[in-house]
Amino acid sequence: MSQITRKIVIRFRDKLKNEDGLNYKTIETKMALLSAMFQIAVDAEILESNPASRIKVAKPKNPPVSRLPYNIKNLQSIFAAPIFSGCNLTLSHGRSIMQTPFEVLNIGADVAKAEIVVACSEGSFSVRKIANKRAAVTAFLRDLPAGSRIGLESTGIYHELLPVNLR
Repeated sequence: MSQITRKIVIRFRDKLKNEDGLNYKTIETKMALLSAMFQIAVDAEILESNPASRIKVAKPKNPPVSRLPYNIKNLQSIFAAPIFSGCNLTLSHGRSIMQTPFEVLNIGADVAKAEIVVACSEGSFSVRKIANKRAAVTAFLRDLPAGSRIGLESTGIYHELLPVNLR
């Protein structure tokens, strides 16, 4: 541990940015953790000084938008799904209620650039990976029961195929 110098830590920071292409916030987090680890070694008198102390991560002049919100078309596609529209039932006393389909699946989707990992809370299918490509997403959605719910996080632009294909 004592062989790690400030110069090595700076090279590590630069590698994260240049070779790994990480967002500056991610690099900031990694550098803060590294500095905290070295500070523990300093406090325990294993090291004389913290080689990662005060190494800054430059904020880009034009940082990318970290999360893109859904646009109106995306939201219309999502909320046009049967789970949100349900079916109207009129009760004997004339009151109308909204009922959602009984045979639905609750699915979680972890969306990345190349693939989507999907899991079903009811265990109707095992965790699986599908390519984040229009044909694969369409085929997956086509096999789901009407009204199935899909929860996903807006992750840059990679999530956009799912809402668009929910029509």
